[in-house]
Amino acid sequence: RSFLDSSDAFGGWPRLRGGRPQSSDFEDFEWKNQAEFKRHLRDLFVGRDELKKTLLEIFTWAEDLKERREQHSSIPMTPMHTVFVGNPGTGKTTVAKIVGKMFKQFGLVQKGHVVEAQRGDLVGQNTKETAQNVEKQMQQAKGGILFVDEAYRLRDSKDAVEEIMLRLNATNDFILILAGYPQEMKELLGVNDGLPRRFYQLIQLADYKPSELAEICIEKAKGHQYQDLPSSLELEVLLNNSCVNRPQTANGTSTTCAKPLISQYNAGLCDHLLFVAEKEKAMRITGREATKKEKDCLKIDDFKKGLQKWLEELSVQ
Repeated sequence: RSFLDSSDAFGGWPRLRGGRPQSSDFEDFEWKNQAEFKRHLRDLFVGRDELKKTLLEIFTWAEDLKERREQHSSIPMTPMHTVFVGNPGTGKTTVAKIVGKMFKQFGLVQKGHVVEAQRGDLVGQNTKETAQNVEKQMQQAKGGILFVDEAYRLRDSKDAVEEIMLRLNATNDFILILAGYPQEMKELLGVNDGLPRRFYQLIQLADYKPSELAEICIEKAKGHQYQDLPSSLELEVLLNNSCVNRPQTANGTSTTCAKPLISQYNAGLCDHLLFVAEKEKAMRITGREATKKEKDCLKIDDFKKGLQKWLEELSVQ
């Protein structure tokens, strides 16, 4: 089987509580044991049981390795270079920060910080500049994680791929995480036969389920200080069933639905949904002296009307 032909699928998304988790959320503390780590994952993520299981397995392995290295100092350090696969907005950066924090705690890296990079940060105008760029990013990530999002965009840069492999052979003082779409990442790893061997684990982050997105949307709205909100079940039904039909100049109609947008927007769908609902709420209460309770209320009709208008806009793009 290919390196990326795993059948595992992860769902869900971190509890936003009004915003994307920050680096500080993973600093200034250590998990005392596996039970505390599990509790943290439970509080941080909506759903994602398979992801939690995988992270707990990594935690257990790293904890055991630290104990063994304390007893046997000759045990070599193997950098756990990793591949993340998933669509945009599925929490890859957040998981990278958890891994960095975890590996720092167990001595696999010194700092545990995450340096984020993309193709433009690595690929230069010529071979020499590309080598310099790769070296610069790896130096910045020394003691931590170099997280390359949309890494599949390196497929057309043989120089960058070869330089990365050269550096990985020469040093073990940082961990490289390459992230991107599943099929495109498979293609990237096929560019050079030696590349897949440098990566020890694969973490897949699947698209959200509508039920999980609905819960995330409610959490996010609460973070915007809304007190009166529809239930997550009402939002789930809305995401599953909202569609608009638009006549075509040729034959029939085209249909744009909310549910297929999940793979394109994922967590970002909640940002859009909250925005359009807030616009509908503002129009609903404008022109009169609204109470604080009315201003802090989003009705299911606000979400429904806003979503319908947004789908109509998308249908003509």
